[in-house]
Amino acid sequence: MQVLNHFFTTLKNEIYYQKSFAARDAAKMSIIDSIEAYYNCRRPHLSIDYRIAVEAIDTLFERRKPMEKVMAVAA
Repeated sequence: MQVLNHFFTTLKNEIYYQKSFAARDAAKMSIIDSIEAYYNCRRPHLSIDYRIAVEAIDTLFERRKPMEKVMAVAA
């Protein structure tokens, strides 16, 4: 829950309070762009040791690959 609260606090500080939007759809697109282009791909996150989310996910999947191969051989 704390991570989710931190996410929305960051979202408000980095997008909502710095821009004004003419329409709801413009706000939605700005939020989606910000999450996809900045928050997940370039912004370091405290909860994952100041790594970038995309890199942390890639590392997780790289760690799982050898386990999948070992399990397939054992079967």
